[in-house]
Parts: sequence; C-alpha cells; structure tokens
Amino acid sequence: MVASLRSLLEGVFDYAGLFPPAKLDMSVALDKYIRHIQGKEEWIVSRFVCPAASLAELANVIDRRESTPEFPVTVIGHASTNYDEWLEALEQDAETMTSFMESVGDAASLEAFEVRLPSYTNMELCLKDLNAFSEVDVFLELPWGDGLEDGFAALAQTEWIGAKGRCGGLDRASFPEPDSLACFLHSAFALDVPIKLTAGLHHPLPGIDEMNGGRMHGFLNVLTAASLCVSGDMSRKELVEVLRDGSLDHWTFTDKGMGWRGHKVSIDEVEEMRDLCLGIGSCSIDEPIVDLTHLGLLTGDRP
Repeated sequence: MVASLRSLLEGVFDYAGLFPPAKLDMSVALDKYIRHIQGKEEWIVSRFVCPAASLAELANVIDRRESTPEFPVTVIGHASTNYDEWLEALEQDAETMTSFMESVGDAASLEAFEVRLPSYTNMELCLKDLNAFSEVDVFLELPWGDGLEDGFAALAQTEWIGAKGRCGGLDRASFPEPDSLACFLHSAFALDVPIKLTAGLHHPLPGIDEMNGGRMHGFLNVLTAASLCVSGDMSRKELVEVLRDGSLDHWTFTDKGMGWRGHKVSIDEVEEMRDLCLGIGSCSIDEPIVDLTHLGLLTGDRP
C-alpha cells in the first residue's frame, strides 16, 4: 500500500458493532473488535464504541474473559431532547463512566465522549457543562440545518471540544446532503475544530443504501475533501463535487501524496488533516476492507 493511502486511513475507524445495522451482542462485538485489533487489519482500527448505558455490560463481559488486551473506548452519551434532560443525562453518564473505570482497571481506557446537542438554543450552557468531561476527547454532535456554522464558531471558542457529524442512519432522512457535509468540513478546517464522523460511511465511494434508499457518502470522498481543505482554499461548491464523485479514476495515490482531478495533496497535508479529523465510527470493519481490496487500493493493483 502506498504511503499516502496508509496515512489517509491509519486508525480511521472506531468499531461500533453494537449499533445498527450490525447491532451485535456485547460479547460478540467485543470478540470481533479484539480479532480486528489483533489481525492484519489492525492498522485501520482505533477505539471500541460503547453507549454509556452499556458500560456496565461491557465491564461484565471483560470480567468473564480469561484475558483481554487493553483497548481504548469511546463512550456515546444518552440522547436528550431538551436542556433539563441534557443535564440529567450528563450526570448519569459521568457516574457510569467513573464506575466503569473503577471496575475494569487497566483492561480498558476511556478516551472519548460523544454526545448529541439537543438543540442550538442552549449551546453555550451545554458547552460549559462538558467541562466535566475534559479529561477525555469530547465531540458534540451538531444537528444538521440552520445553526451549524454558528455551532462551529461556538466550538472554536472552547479551543478543545470537537464536532461530530452524523452521515447516515436507519431512515433516508438521516443522510445529509453533500452541501451540508461540505459546510461541516469547510467550517471545521477554517476554524481548526477537531471532528469525528459516524454512520453511513461503510464504503469508499458513494452509493445507495439498500435498506432505505438513502444516498451514502464515501469515506474516501469525505477524507479527500477534508484533505483538500488543508491543501488549498477550496470553496464549498468544489467540496460538493468531491463528495459526489463516484469514479476512482479521478484519484491518484503515491508515496509522496495523493490527488483528485488534478488537485494535489502532499503526505504532510494528509497527516495534518488526520490530526484534525480523528476518525469515523463504523459498525463494520470488514466492509471497508473488502471494498478497498476489491478496488485494488490495498494491494496496489487498481483495475
């Protein structure tokens, strides 16, 4: 594999096998994750994703195993619909996370906390509330639509809280339009706000979700668009073109850098992008590996 592609994808996927559509049992999901981090695909895998409500179950599964390699965990906070629910959920999540670490010791480490912003109405208060989680990486999932740019401006002022973008789900409406995702990426890199992405990004190139007809974004497109935000002053309109492109013929990868339709990105710029784009939550590691292999990107024999 060429160096630029390796840099683009190194540790890019957090394993979210507990979540739909995979929705595996805890013991099955953990076993699968451990096989991934001990297998030849370990280079592309990062953290294990677990809902806060399931941390006690995860601790029990770890306790029942004869041995478990130490692994990093991303916690997904409880969803809330208003500020009162938000405060109650955060308190509950904090207590659950503390209990989990006391229970598992060195078997696992909590590295990140991700939670959805109920609305932009009380965002300033919500950001202050997240100070209680400052010992881990925090990503606030921003709702799509009006308020997104102001939301990024507020995150930038904190200088430490990142943004999370949901790129798919069980219904067609969960998939953001390319112009919305382009706005998300453009805002993040213009303001140096760390980002995480999740859902709907199982495949390198865009496609249609067979379950609900939603237009899936390609993780190769998203990471390329993000890299082009670093390498040059691309407009949102140009980023939309990157996100829509379904032809691998428009990409080049070498040991020195990568390119898309004549736009060049050095390997240093790819690495700079990954410093800000921390990764993608995915309920499958197998699908990305199979697709990348089929496209000849992992073997170096592109058709």
